[in-house]
Amino acid sequence: MKAYCNKCNYEFEYTPKSMKDLENLKCPRCEEKVSPKSKKTYKQNEKEKRIDNTLYTIINILRIFYLIVSIIGLIGYFMGIKKILIICAVICIIIYSIERIFDTNYLWLLIPIIILSFIICYIKLNLVIDSIFLSICIGFALSTLIREVYFLLLDLIILISNKKNRD
Repeated sequence: MKAYCNKCNYEFEYTPKSMKDLENLKCPRCEEKVSPKSKKTYKQNEKEKRIDNTLYTIINILRIFYLIVSIIGLIGYFMGIKKILIICAVICIIIYSIERIFDTNYLWLLIPIIILSFIICYIKLNLVIDSIFLSICIGFALSTLIREVYFLLLDLIILISNKKNRD
């Protein structure tokens, strides 16, 4: 097992033979009494903090990437520029496929929304190709909105529970 001395910042291995050993655990370096539950804390340096902040910003942008691209595609469709719709739908599918390869995507309602929106679009438009690309953009936009509302609600619940714990 591992233990950590808070006094001299030394991490060491130990093998307890009895409960008394755990109660009387001492640091081999400074002989200070050590709790078996103590863990080494890690502090980030400035470079690591900047990298974390940059990655956090990129992740936040990617969270709404699908929404932005799919809305651009929908606007293109309603303005009569179907090439924009097709390009945006293909971009969403390619990025989504890459995310699925790395298992990092959380659009759990995407496929049902695409299927449902395809059925509705096909009934209204009676055009298969337009309905496919339109339903892809609608699916990405709606599933991203649902995911963001879900995350906002989770953040609100956490905020309220933290506030109640402090009171």
